[in-house]
Amino acid sequence: MYSSPMHSVPGYPDPAFDRARAYIAGPVTPDEGLIPALQWAFQHHPEGRWERIGILVPAQEQMRGHRELHRLRARGVTVEAATDPGALTGFTGPVIVYCPDLHALAVAERLPITCGIVAVAADNAPLRPWVHAFTPQHLAGHVLTPVQPLLPDATVRRAMMYFTHRLTTTPLAQDHPRIEGIVKGLRQLRAQGAVFTAEELIALALQLNWPADAVDQLQQLTTDTFPEPAA
Repeated sequence: MYSSPMHSVPGYPDPAFDRARAYIAGPVTPDEGLIPALQWAFQHHPEGRWERIGILVPAQEQMRGHRELHRLRARGVTVEAATDPGALTGFTGPVIVYCPDLHALAVAERLPITCGIVAVAADNAPLRPWVHAFTPQHLAGHVLTPVQPLLPDATVRRAMMYFTHRLTTTPLAQDHPRIEGIVKGLRQLRAQGAVFTAEELIALALQLNWPADAVDQLQQLTTDTFPEPAA
């Protein structure tokens, strides 16, 4: 099972490194991916009951008119949106993150006691940093190769741990000032020779269990600032 040397660092919520994780990537469609995702979910809950399965979608709009989600809800599956995860915040069973964006994956990782997460992607791009962070089991679709080791530069990792402490000890504002300060510090590290990409930073933020809004802001501010290196 995946582990991290930062698991015991005080000052922020411990990520649930012991929970099971899996993913289904494109070109498998989300509707095609629901069946293997449900099979995986049932395998990861000993009771094997529909009401022990959860589904998280990015927004309420995705539930409207979706026949399969309505059918699963009628069977007892808990279906919630990442904008308001509701009953899933106290959910112990496995959660399927359906058509996730980065925000939904970050919300899923903040669910405190769910035993497993399986992502069924419509777009592989949001999956990549999550795969880098947690090396989930591949179930179907393209294999996404995790970056290993993730952010080996010790200075950058220490900086991200420090930023994590700040995020968890003070409220996150609605605007960007604090994240902008983090990006400024990272830019200074880059100028001193540190090597990293935005995707690696986002992956580490997920691994450190950053709040979903902070992960969103980090993505917005770093994607252009720290582009992927040329192939």
